[in-house]
Order: sequence, then C-alpha cells, then structure tokens
Amino acid sequence: MPLPDLTLEQVLELQAELYCGFSEPSFQEQLTELEARVGKAYVRHCDEHTQLFSTVQNQLLPSYGFEEGHRGVLQMLTVGARFNNDETFRQNRALINELLGLAPAPSRAPLVTETLSWA
Repeated sequence: MPLPDLTLEQVLELQAELYCGFSEPSFQEQLTELEARVGKAYVRHCDEHTQLFSTVQNQLLPSYGFEEGHRGVLQMLTVGARFNNDETFRQNRALINELLGLAPAPSRAPLVTETLSWA
C-alpha cells in the first residue's frame, strides 16, 4: 500500500484529532492507571502503552489513508517526517508526546515563592 501524500494542513489536522482523542477523559484515566503500574512511556514503554495508544490511532489513521495498527503508525510517522522543519508541526508533536508520557514535561522556571527560603 503506497503512503498517502498528505499536505501540511492535513497532517496538522490529524495531529489535532489525535490530541483530542488522547485528551478524552476516559483515555486519560486509562493512561493514568497504566502509568501508575508501569511508569511513563518515556521511561519504560511497553506493549500496554502501544495497545492503549492504538485505541485512538486505529479510529483516525484509516481516514487519512494509513493502515490500522503498528504499521499505520509507522506510515504516519514517515509521512509526518517531511514536515519536521515546520514549527507548528514540531510543537504539536511535542504536545502529543508529552500528553502520552512519551516525553517528560518541559521544565519550567521555579516560581519566585519556590526559590525563597526563610530563616
């Protein structure tokens, strides 16, 4: 099966749909339970992470011309890689990865109250 020839706009739309699906409360509850048992995916990615992620991916990928399952995810990543130079694409990818526990949350500067110490 040839890879779909998606435009940047279509890839950004797919990212938005994936983000919405992964943000659903029921998905996030399952992810929280999984992470409590096995840890975040960026620390210890396991088959259970893949199975959970696929519950959203398998609903969306075929409508963009990708296969279901692991092969479809690899196809999506291959097509998306063409847009690695696009800032919006990269930001969206980072947000999705953080949402899924595939990347640590970005560090932030401490609040002023967090840096004060009282004698």
